[in-house]
Amino acid sequence: METLKAEIRSMVARVGDLKEAEIGDDTDLANDLRMDSLQALELLAELENHFQIEISEEQLRRFTSVNNIVGLVEELCGQNAASMVQ
Repeated sequence: METLKAEIRSMVARVGDLKEAEIGDDTDLANDLRMDSLQALELLAELENHFQIEISEEQLRRFTSVNNIVGLVEELCGQNAASMVQ
């Protein structure tokens, strides 16, 4: 799971133009890091492409922290999500 978490943290950093060190597991992406809705959609697209999953608008609301995104990806990919990290 740490590899999956690191991969997602890297995606968040890239989309948010942030340093990975700024992004804690439970850091609020909108309130603490000032990521906006456009960046959330960009992150959604990157996650969908990378993990070959489909994320609904309802699920997009769960994009509040790295831990929440990891949980969502694991849920959508099954428990083998960590093996999908490239």
